[in-house]
Amino acid sequence: MKLDGTDRAVANFCKDTMWDNMSYGWDPIWFAPRLRGSIGSMPRESFYYLAMFILGSVARYTPELLLAVSSPKTEVGWNLERFLTAAERYFPHLMLRWWTDESLYF
Repeated sequence: MKLDGTDRAVANFCKDTMWDNMSYGWDPIWFAPRLRGSIGSMPRESFYYLAMFILGSVARYTPELLLAVSSPKTEVGWNLERFLTAAERYFPHLMLRWWTDESLYF
């Protein structure tokens, strides 16, 4: 992709090649996705989907395992709470982006 120096060209380049922080603001922050070998990387939404699928399976089939770690005072509980907060906010956002092929901020 050739950049002609316009703001729109730079914005399109960032949208097509990088990840953003998905939070509306005046100072956008962009992240380069990690590439591993010739495989590349999975789409960003797939990480949330896989983690929610695994967590949902644990909650459905062995909920007693979550009872011990669900307290936010434990390290696992704290990480679990952070993940659930992020997934609740960003997974629908990523799905809307995928369906509309637009950079949406809300």
